[in-house]
Amino acid sequence: MNRPAILVLEDHPVQRLVMVRALETLGHSRILQATEGEQALARLAEHGPVDIVICDIKLPGMDGTAFLRESSKRGLVKSVILSSDVSSDLTAAVLHMASLFGIRVLGDLGKPLKLTRLETLLRRYESDADQPPGQAPAAPVFVPTAADIQGGLGRGEFIPYFQPKFDIR
Repeated sequence: MNRPAILVLEDHPVQRLVMVRALETLGHSRILQATEGEQALARLAEHGPVDIVICDIKLPGMDGTAFLRESSKRGLVKSVILSSDVSSDLTAAVLHMASLFGIRVLGDLGKPLKLTRLETLLRRYESDADQPPGQAPAAPVFVPTAADIQGGLGRGEFIPYFQPKFDIR
């Protein structure tokens, strides 16, 4: 099986190195790296389009959102995995925006990196590629474990909304 070409767009050198090593551990070898959007576009101009971009949102210079917009205009990226430590609202908005740009959304990896989550998201790309042309893939479902929920609560990832109901009489 031919492994997808992957661009790691991350400004923090240690985070980028950890991501590249994790991808290599999972058997990927066609890996490009960039620290900000303009550099990523230049690398893609040299290399050609990639199958997957693993993208941070907060970057110096051209940020991840602007990069996704520009790379979609140029047809340089097929799929995106976000890897950022921004709020869940912003992550959801960026993923929705990417889908509107025609980029296939594989999911949100978050930070810190979890190898099993990365492997799951990469499998989504491969399973979608196995679908016959014209047949939409089944929507991926991520069912959080109790540990995921506990961790999310501890990191403040849940936002409660209340709608009181009462009888005015």
